[in-house]
Amino acid sequence: MFGEDKLFTALNVAAIQAKVDALTSGYAIWSDLLIPQDFTGTKSINFYMSSRLPESEVDMYNYTINCRAETMNEAMDISNTIISTVSRKSYTDCFIYMTQMAIIPPIDDTDSYNSVIEAIIKLRS
Repeated sequence: MFGEDKLFTALNVAAIQAKVDALTSGYAIWSDLLIPQDFTGTKSINFYMSSRLPESEVDMYNYTINCRAETMNEAMDISNTIISTVSRKSYTDCFIYMTQMAIIPPIDDTDSYNSVIEAIIKLRS
């Protein structure tokens, strides 16, 4: 719905999966505002729709992707891999364009670095 499934599929490829922690049920990649509380790893991706762009001939949605890791370089590595793997690629029923945003430092010693990506998904009718 609203391109969420398209983005989830685009992110769940070997190159990106190799950058995050593995779980018993897959990889640390979630379509949610928050990382699950029971997650004990250090490298993860979560994403959520941040806005729907004005009506046009093509449905367009903005998503925020959070690439989290213990170090700034690891967080940037995850986001760079996502952008090089997914951005500006044409899929069967959509096009995804990504922009690297600011890196958010940890707020305290329990937090991690967050390399933020803005993604625009254009769905084909």
